[in-house]
Amino acid sequence: MGPDRADHVILGREDELHELGRFLQSIPAGPSALLLEGAAGIGKTTLWLEGAASARQAGYRVLTARAAESEARLSYSALGDLFAGALDETLPSLPGPQRRALETALLRDEVGGAPPDQRAVSLASSGVLRALAASEPLVVAIDDVQWLDTSSARVLSFALRRLSDERVGVIASLRLGSGSKGDPIGIDRALQHVVRLGLGSMPEDQLGRLLRERTGADLPRPVLVRLHRVSNGNPLFALEIARAMVRQGVRPEPGRPLPVPEDLQQLLSARLAALPTSARLPLLAVAAASQPTEELALAAVGASESSRGGLAKAEAAGVVERSDGRVRFSHPLLGSTVYTNAPPRERRDMHLRLAELIDEPEERARHLALGSDGPDANVARALDEAARHSRARGAPDAAADLGELARQLTPPEDAIELRRRSLEAAEFHFDAGDAARALAILRDTIASSPPGPDRAEMLYRLSSMSWMNLVRGVREPAEQALREVGDDPELRSGIHVSLAWVAFYLGDLGEAREQARRLVAFAEHVTDPATRADALATLDFVEFLLGRQAEHLMSQALELQDRMLQGSWTEASVYTTPRSILGLELMWAGRLDEARAVFEQELAEYERHAMYTVRQEVLC
Repeated sequence: MGPDRADHVILGREDELHELGRFLQSIPAGPSALLLEGAAGIGKTTLWLEGAASARQAGYRVLTARAAESEARLSYSALGDLFAGALDETLPSLPGPQRRALETALLRDEVGGAPPDQRAVSLASSGVLRALAASEPLVVAIDDVQWLDTSSARVLSFALRRLSDERVGVIASLRLGSGSKGDPIGIDRALQHVVRLGLGSMPEDQLGRLLRERTGADLPRPVLVRLHRVSNGNPLFALEIARAMVRQGVRPEPGRPLPVPEDLQQLLSARLAALPTSARLPLLAVAAASQPTEELALAAVGASESSRGGLAKAEAAGVVERSDGRVRFSHPLLGSTVYTNAPPRERRDMHLRLAELIDEPEERARHLALGSDGPDANVARALDEAARHSRARGAPDAAADLGELARQLTPPEDAIELRRRSLEAAEFHFDAGDAARALAILRDTIASSPPGPDRAEMLYRLSSMSWMNLVRGVREPAEQALREVGDDPELRSGIHVSLAWVAFYLGDLGEAREQARRLVAFAEHVTDPATRADALATLDFVEFLLGRQAEHLMSQALELQDRMLQGSWTEASVYTTPRSILGLELMWAGRLDEARAVFEQELAEYERHAMYTVRQEVLC
């Protein structure tokens, strides 16, 4: 169910409404976007609602998401809202691995097995948009795009960039001004045709009519002129000032300043203070919850008749509204004001109560973290589990954030767990594309860890994240790791494959061959088929470069790769799959037609399985 058309006439926006109508008419010509930009309270959401309703009236399919600051850290929150009701008809047309990745990301399927790469979710989402647009023009409508969760934003950016002539239009509202986070999708870069529609001040006459309709007060012309000047024509600001005047029974004397606070937050605080005290805690529950419902908010405060009545009065006063089964503030700034004004202890207690009521691991762990006032082993454990759950959904950004919190809230005396969580946090950050943060965590943890197998693993991961510097970044920490690793055959195999490729890049084929031989020897004791496939293909590649025949090595490696591809997901090192190495060998041997056939086959597998960077030990 999508947003409804505004239940009142839109005043003072005739030019913007005309531009909105022109944009909707242009969608059948190909991908495009309309960005509704302006300050908080300027009327972006009103126009956004009108755009979505007009699109439906024109016979377009409309996908909607209303992002909120409280949901900005939840994995795939907005993507789930957009695709609600559209997946049953589109998922069957997707390749199996992509379909499973999207179902896992949106919690339509159990989380388990190897985590889907975010590119798989992105490819699947792109397929959903194309499938929907094939039957009718499609509008993707996002309100408050600046609050999109990172996972959804990355997926949508990927999908929009790959549209060509599909009948897809994006209507998004974007807050400008102090504290604005900007557009996380990068819509103006993702699509070639983007209209930026800036919403400025509302004219005096229309503002006066708006104030009369909403407050019932007939303000004298001089007061209206001053009110317009003080509010800079911002409808929300002007409306709150007028409400404060009506509430206080104030009629300003000529030449005297309006008796209102200087900033909007004070105005909103005054409006909230006029509500009964029974509304305070239910409203705090709504502000603190990521996806609040009336049932959740009331359960968090005891579900008494008093709190139920307080919430009802807040709705009657226009502070909150019900939509799509949720309770939301009529303007996001009201929620921010409620949360900011609550005492810290009260906020922490509310988060702890919400944590008891919520089953979803990621949201529950965040509430526990926000309810904690220092390191806590139980909270750190919950965050740790939630981080792994997010990674298993293919949401590395959320996993990195949760992993970092788990590390920070681990009691310092628990050195073993602190090291393990530091390594996992670094892995999550690296998967999310923040290599600098990942390397900083690893270096800090390595410096404070004693020599041994645990530190060897961290040194190995440090080397595998540092391929821009072959000697100091990869070889030196890998060699140090080799001295401390002990008898772990899988870790030794990983170290030797790194050293083999470093030697290859540096032109020392003799050293590359020696490392590759050691790699194969250790890989014989490893059950992971990806490691054995890497080992065999790497040695075959080096032997090929030295002019030696070793076809049995490549045959075994290809057999292992094909066996893995028959599963739901491949864990092969996708930069050096055996078949891609075979293609290189054929190409360098001058057998170009055979090489092309191999590469085309491998490219098809990459697309079908959405292979991208599942394992990143080898970047070649």
